[in-house]
Amino acid sequence: MTREILLLFAGLFLLFLSGKYLVDSSVAIARLFRIPPMIIGLTVVAFGTSAPELLVSLQAAVRGFPEIAMGNVVGSNISNVLLVLAITAIIFPIPVPEKSVRRDWPVMMLVSILLFVLVLDGQLSRLEGGLFILLLAGYIIYSVIQARQTGLQEKSPVEAPSMRWWIAAVIFLVSCGGLAFGADLLVRSSASIAGELGISQRVISITMVAVGTSIPELVTSVMAALKKETELSLIHI
Repeated sequence: MTREILLLFAGLFLLFLSGKYLVDSSVAIARLFRIPPMIIGLTVVAFGTSAPELLVSLQAAVRGFPEIAMGNVVGSNISNVLLVLAITAIIFPIPVPEKSVRRDWPVMMLVSILLFVLVLDGQLSRLEGGLFILLLAGYIIYSVIQARQTGLQEKSPVEAPSMRWWIAAVIFLVSCGGLAFGADLLVRSSASIAGELGISQRVISITMVAVGTSIPELVTSVMAALKKETELSLIHI
């Protein structure tokens, strides 16, 4: 039992470290291509901080632990609102732009309702997964177009990259490997702990695993709040 707990925390630490460097290297690469900060927040940072959840759910599904895969996704979304957003607001009050209330928040609510409806039959099919990918691609394209039309490129100059391109590329690749290995450790240890404690994998995944994989979002949001970059805090959650 002690070994499994140590492996679980090792997996969480590896996910946190790899997620952080994945975001840093991805942002540096994006700046090399002179991508505006708003678009970086909508895409690179959002995907990078969600990478731990993605890898953990993929590993769980491949290894035959569907409760961990689904519980991690649902629990992470709960943690993002009730933990990440809450702590960020405590550190620094978050002004919510009107455009987010009119555009982003309804999308989040509709996607959550759609997921609820689709899983009523007890499974999420490949076709339904493909539908979510298409919806995500459409949302990103729409957001980028809106960012360009509102002139954010001119108002927010692109910062210089923080590292050389080859260093960023190496860090990116190593971080991807770290995420995969950390996710594997986390899934294996979580399943073992659930079995030894006699509780369901869903309970472990929706609490400990979900909170653990939300750490990158928490760290990014807290750092953004301390720098008073509150819009970035909201964008990637």
